[in-house]
Amino acid sequence: MEDGVNNKAGDLKVGVNNYNHKSIQETYWKTADVTDRALIFRQMEPPYNFTMFEGVANLSYVKLIPLTAEEEHEWMTNRPTTETRRLGIIFCTGQLTGHTSGTLTFHPTDKQWFRNEFTPYVNSDIGIFIFEAMRGNYCLFKTKLGDVGNDENRWDNNWVEPLTVFTDLAHEHGIKIFAAQRMIGVQYPMNRAPIGRARNYWANPGWAKRDREGAPLTNLSLAYSGVRAHWLGLLREALDRNIDGIQLHLNRSTPFVYYEEPVVTSFIDIYGEDPRKLPENDPRWQIHCAGFVTDYLREVRSLLDEKPGRELGITIYGEPHKYDDDLAPFHPIRYGCDVETWIREGLVNYIMPSPRISPALLSQWRTIGGNRIHLWPDLMPRNQMAADYARLAKHYYESGADGLCLWDAERRCGRLSEWAAVQNLGNRELLDTWERKAPDFYRRVPLKILDGFSVRESFHDG
Repeated sequence: MEDGVNNKAGDLKVGVNNYNHKSIQETYWKTADVTDRALIFRQMEPPYNFTMFEGVANLSYVKLIPLTAEEEHEWMTNRPTTETRRLGIIFCTGQLTGHTSGTLTFHPTDKQWFRNEFTPYVNSDIGIFIFEAMRGNYCLFKTKLGDVGNDENRWDNNWVEPLTVFTDLAHEHGIKIFAAQRMIGVQYPMNRAPIGRARNYWANPGWAKRDREGAPLTNLSLAYSGVRAHWLGLLREALDRNIDGIQLHLNRSTPFVYYEEPVVTSFIDIYGEDPRKLPENDPRWQIHCAGFVTDYLREVRSLLDEKPGRELGITIYGEPHKYDDDLAPFHPIRYGCDVETWIREGLVNYIMPSPRISPALLSQWRTIGGNRIHLWPDLMPRNQMAADYARLAKHYYESGADGLCLWDAERRCGRLSEWAAVQNLGNRELLDTWERKAPDFYRRVPLKILDGFSVRESFHDG
């Protein structure tokens, strides 16, 4: 096998000189009717012309290959339908709010920017567009309660409201949109503005989470009614944008309560013991803390029920809990989340475990919830061969999943050969087809000569 050529599994042989700058990555993009259509190329626009996006590839050439009559029939027959829309894409909005690592904020002033972002999800099996509209206190809509990213905390009339435009685009294409909330706290010392500013934290420092010794943490605790009321207030503002539901990203910012006075005192009242003197993995303590999170979900459910038809999705950690052991492979509380109680009480419509979930636990939740609950596990890792995506999708469907989700989906659709398969994984009947065909979606073509120079033996460091 030559260096850089696919093997039968679709993987690449990694050789000594197998570098991107010495080869062309040839990928299958999509099948489309190009009659009377033009192909236009342009330079990258903000925010993708910033330094952090320097890894964006150059375009070497485009191939347009006509379909055979058989291929055209197959394409027409297998296009996405309402029944196959069982994919949820979780759209991280770091390119707008700034990433949690501390990058610049970006406020689009043209609706076309949003159309460009949304294009990969059209004509696919995507049924829910999960838009992280509330990254902590930073809101991607006009808010009276949260932050909007500038020092004055004032909405500029030139800005286009992201949540509203994406809602219109989703509904235009028959896709549901959920506004996601991640309970990011303040950052200190501050070097991650604006995402880590979190004015709501500094306005109420007494509501912070506390460690065993009583020292404050940089996140607020759901044990305080004022904290829950603030987060609910942001959700209420988002619901006024005609969205279809709310997604709580409970796979971030855990735990949601710790050793705050209301949590400690109520535990002592029930059990007569100080939890600060118990092991952190004491089952009673874990269940007690999870109860505060469940109380918040009950309040969110009540808020949604004010607008009939609105749904609630939860993103949770699906990996084994740090307290799981051989004697308790299915710990009832996972990172402060009592999933089984949520399912039994009918509080949630969608559970989306990330980055992975054991088939046995997925089956257990299906047994508890029956058809009342949608279980859509994440297809991690982010970067894998298209055939591997198809195999993983089959694995989860066979374990009881009725759909799939993609955390950081905006990063995945940029990998064309993978996205060609991923966007169609809602059609369970095609998974074997994708697994068989996908190895041909990508290949690496080694460069021999570039402008007269030998590529293989050139461009050495130094």
